[in-house]
This record gives sequence, structure tokens and C-alpha cells, in this order.
Amino acid sequence: MAREEALRCTPLHICLMPGVAWPFANSHVTGLRLGLVAPTGEDCVDGLDLGVIQSGKAMRGLSVSIANAGEGEAVGVSVGGLVQVSGDLLGLQLGGLVPLPGAVVDGDATGAQVCPSMGVIGGNLRGVQVTGLVGEAQGVAGVQLAGVSCLTDRIAGAQLALLWNEATTVRGMQLGIWNRCQRLDGIQIGLINVVGARDNCRWMPLVNAGF
Repeated sequence: MAREEALRCTPLHICLMPGVAWPFANSHVTGLRLGLVAPTGEDCVDGLDLGVIQSGKAMRGLSVSIANAGEGEAVGVSVGGLVQVSGDLLGLQLGGLVPLPGAVVDGDATGAQVCPSMGVIGGNLRGVQVTGLVGEAQGVAGVQLAGVSCLTDRIAGAQLALLWNEATTVRGMQLGIWNRCQRLDGIQIGLINVVGARDNCRWMPLVNAGF
């Protein structure tokens, strides 16, 4: 069993398409992986991952591609036109050259997510999310910065958007033209600031505070 696992480790892996790879598929790459279309969910990479469409169980290092659809944890830096990390992120994610969700983390993220279009974090963010259009996360401990809107269920930190910010619970600050939350422990700065549920809300122009 140990010998079989050792044979699957390789310092260099080249993949043209699923099923066409050298030296073998289903490998643990400890060095460099090069590929056009990498097979989904087969390879783990510790090192440098370069290609057109990349995927794998886990990535620890640097990944650069047009599309990256990893199924496991990403530790390091992931760069691409459409970047998706299906597990957790520990490090930096850069993406969003397409007008879709350009950077997606299905799990939790610790570090930074940056993209010129839309960024989505399915779990909790500890760090910074910077997007050109819309930034969305389940929970934020840090900063959300977006060109259009920031969306989250709860934030401990700051939401900064050109148009509007939306959250259920805010502990910190919302800064935008339109700010809305149900519970506020901090300050809202904007043209319209709303706190409370739809049937029982209060709004204040310019500055609103709740402690």
C-alpha cells in the first residue's frame, strides 16, 4: 500500500485532458503541474500549478489558470479568470475577468478575495473581500469593499460600497449611499440608513448609530 502511494507522487505532471496525462493520473504533485484541461478531483498539488482549466482535490502553493475548479482546500495563492475553490481558502484568491461570479469559495476563507466582478464566499470570511461589483459572504470578520454592493448575514468590521450595503447584524460600520441591517451595534453613514425588520424599521439620513 505504501509503495502504491509512493508511485503516485511525482515532481512533474503534464495533463492534456482527462485520461491523457504523464506520468499518470490520480497523482500527488510535489513540484510542477502543467495542463490544458486537468481532470476534476484527481490531483493534489504542492507547488506550482499552471494551466488553462485546472482542478484538483487540494492545492498548496501557487495556481495560475483561466479557470480553476478545485474540490478541496486551497492554501496559498489562486489566480485565474474564473476561480472556484470548493473547499476552504487560506491565503489569496484573485479572479473575476468574466462577468460572472469571478471568485468563489464554497467554504470558509481566511485571507483575501479580490476580483473586478463578483466575489462569493459560501462560509465565513476572516480578512478582506474586495470586488468591483458585488461582494457576498455568509459572515465577515474584517472588511467588505465593493463597487456596487456588499451582502452578508453578519459582519464584525466594515462594509464599504458605492451604492448599498445589506446585513442582518452589524458590529462596526456601514458606509454607502444605502445602508440596511436588522441589528446595529455601530454606525451607518450614507444618504439613507435603515435599521430593523420591514414591519418595524427606522431610517435616518446621513448618519445613524446604535449601541
